[in-house]
Formats: sequence, C-alpha cells, structure tokens
Amino acid sequence: MAVTFRAALNERGQTGVRAAILDGLTPRTIITYTFSAQAIAMVVSAFGDYALAARVRSGDIATDLGRPVDFSFFRLAHDLGRSAFHFLARGLSVMSVGWLVFRFPLPTWLAVAKFVPLMVLAAAIASRLWTMVGLASFWMRDGTGAVQLMVVLVAFGTGGQLPLQFYPTAIKHLLRLLPFASMMQLPCGVLVGVESFVKVAAAQIVWLVALELLLRVELHRARSRLELNGG
Repeated sequence: MAVTFRAALNERGQTGVRAAILDGLTPRTIITYTFSAQAIAMVVSAFGDYALAARVRSGDIATDLGRPVDFSFFRLAHDLGRSAFHFLARGLSVMSVGWLVFRFPLPTWLAVAKFVPLMVLAAAIASRLWTMVGLASFWMRDGTGAVQLMVVLVAFGTGGQLPLQFYPTAIKHLLRLLPFASMMQLPCGVLVGVESFVKVAAAQIVWLVALELLLRVELHRARSRLELNGG
C-alpha cells in the first residue's frame, strides 16, 4: 500500500500534471503517513467491534445496563484501555517494521507529543461511534449488518484505505467534515506535518461532544425499549 501511494505521487510529478506533492504529502512522507495510519487502525477498531451487538442480541446487555456505573463511561474506559494495549502491542511494532524496511523520515518529538493526545481523542470518538452502532441492535433482528456497514465507512472515511488527498476535491472536503477523518486522517496528518494541531484538536473535541450527546439519547431510548420488552 505504501509503495503504491508513493508510486502514484511520483507518477503525478513525472507526467507534469501536478508536482509530486499532494496537499503537503510527498513520496517520502506518504510512507510515514501510511504506517502511522496502520499503527492506529486497531486503536480506533477500524476492523469492527461486534461485541456489543452480540450482547444486545443475547440479552446480556441487561446486565451491563444494570451495573451501578454509567454505561457510556464504562464503555469509554473499556475501549480506551483496549486501544492502549493495541497501540503498544501492534502500533509500535508496525511502525518499527515499516521504518526498518523503508527508512521513512521519523516524526519529530514535538510532532509525537502533539499526536499522542490526538490519538486518545480519536480512540474516544471511535468508542462513541462503535457503541452507538452496537446499541442500534435494539431495533434490529441482527446488528451484524450495521457493524459491517460501519466498517466500510470507517475504511474509506478515515483515510485508512486511501488518504483523503487522493479523493476528488468535493468528496475530500465532505469527508473531512465527518467524524471519521478525526479518527485517523487528521491525527496522522499532524504527525507528518500537513495538518494544524489546534484545528484538528478542535474538530475532534466538537465531534466527541456531539457523539456523546447522541449516544446519551440513544442509550435512553434503548433502556426504555429494554424495560418495555424485558420487564
């Protein structure tokens, strides 16, 4: 994937259609971006989170909602802990192997210091999204389809499969406004120096608050449905 992106940038430069720089990405920094995006793929559960949907379908969600803790914060703490493990177990190894093979330019310490809090916010946004998708199973016979649809949206909307710089201008700008970009594209852009830390952090905080409010509404309705159908 990294080699393909680098070749695409080089080709654009050689044909003269456009310089081998695409919204700040160069043939060298695209390698750093690609491996950093893959490093945090599991941090934001890019391949899906089916556990909550399965608990709703089995009825075990009643136990979760009955605990003397706030369900939303319980899920957030659980997901952040899992994200931290995946970053240490998978993320660092992916970056290390990528650097050994491609010798891409390593981010500066300042860029890393900016990236860490953005990665935490990205994991929190992902937690809110996957929790909302899991709770949607209250209104479905099987929530697996909803999770799979979200996996597709995350794959293309986050810039994980293809950096948003490669999309047509209108689509690129639209995707940047959605929460998916705040999960991967924008934080990794700060890491490689093509995005503003302040603007990305502001966008992430806005989306985190908005998704938390939507999740609270969905959770309230899910509790009402559980009490109505399950006693």
